[in-house]
Amino acid sequence: MKQEILSKLLSKALQLWLRSQVSHVNTLELTIHCTNQQLLSGEIPQIDLLASQVLYQDLHLSKINLKGKNIKINLQQIFQGKPIKLLEPIPLNGSLTLTASDLQASLTAPLLATALTDLLQTLLKNHQDIQIPQQIHWQQVAILPRNAEAIETNYLKLVGSYSVANSWQSSSKSAPEALIAPSPSVINPVIDPDVAPEIKMVSLETGLTLAQPHQLCLTPLSINFSDEIGTIALESFILDLGEDVAIQELLLTEGKLTCHGKLTVQP
Repeated sequence: MKQEILSKLLSKALQLWLRSQVSHVNTLELTIHCTNQQLLSGEIPQIDLLASQVLYQDLHLSKINLKGKNIKINLQQIFQGKPIKLLEPIPLNGSLTLTASDLQASLTAPLLATALTDLLQTLLKNHQDIQIPQQIHWQQVAILPRNAEAIETNYLKLVGSYSVANSWQSSSKSAPEALIAPSPSVINPVIDPDVAPEIKMVSLETGLTLAQPHQLCLTPLSINFSDEIGTIALESFILDLGEDVAIQELLLTEGKLTCHGKLTVQP
């Protein structure tokens, strides 16, 4: 009976702590696996977590299914009303599912929007003839089939917009050349404040595979501008997720992205 009471108290405390880490969660199920002695010492061999419709830092996640093992927390302090504190890193194993709707809703998150813009700038850094947009308003994302006969049958397509000045006071540059970086010998252009900026579109299309457990490979990869620059085909790009991430399987199907793997949560 004592173990049951302690387990319920700890489960409630952990659920409250987990809910405090996110902006919204629709359902949250938490199961604690431990003996009475382990519980009293603050050591939990395993915790099962199942959550749906999670909003974390403005990122939308449809489903989270995780198992945490060898968890050590400040149990005595928790029962004294103090917040939960992790004493050691927690290895998590499980899956994460995002739908196209999740990705679409997450585009307004500064975390994702900034990451996508930084990625675009990194991909184009060797194209010195293009003035890379510094601020992009990402508007649309889709997970679509590319070719039924292709090895990678699905790909991500991201669409964004940006503004450029459409009036330039320069002796050798005109409005259609707004994205082309001027040479050092050209007089710096002056924007006419009475002329509204021109809105242009850019899209990023890529397949998604695993290069290493902590590395995503973007291939095939292309960027398309709505002006005379047109489409730029790029070589494969490796995106490093950090040593705390180990993806075992990445499934990109029409309308859904699912990751199976491991994640280490640091104290």
